Amino acid sequence: MAAFRKANVGVITQRYDLLPERTALQNVMLGLGGNKNAFRDPAADALGHVGLSKYENHRVGRLSGGEAQRVAIARAIVKSPAILIADEPTGALDEQTENEVLDLFDILRARGSLLVIATHSERVAQRCARQVVITGKKVVEV
Repeated sequence: MAAFRKANVGVITQRYDLLPERTALQNVMLGLGGNKNAFRDPAADALGHVGLSKYENHRVGRLSGGEAQRVAIARAIVKSPAILIADEPTGALDEQTENEVLDLFDILRARGSLLVIATHSERVAQRCARQVVITGKKVVEV
């Protein structure tokens, strides 16, 4: 199961789970399994996809909340996962950046990735192909 998850699943948590003493690039490279030179280019590309190319060498602990959230998104998408699980993936982003990230999610979905997104944002929910609302003990597909 762990091998399947490592190879096929990207995860974005609410807390980002980044290593603050490492650079943005190093954190994204961890999504590929480490700090090997072969991982540098795909990690840099993923940072570019979330608009953070110029922050590659910045320590994550010095980034804003929105920038750190985008590093976490880049780490989750760097391996083009078959499944992306995202818990409030745009909570720290402004509306324009949120739309850019959701456009990126649309591209992943068009390429065949399954996205499972937990959100309180109506804007994010409206961009999803299917919506399931959980209230109390009720689960309802909208």
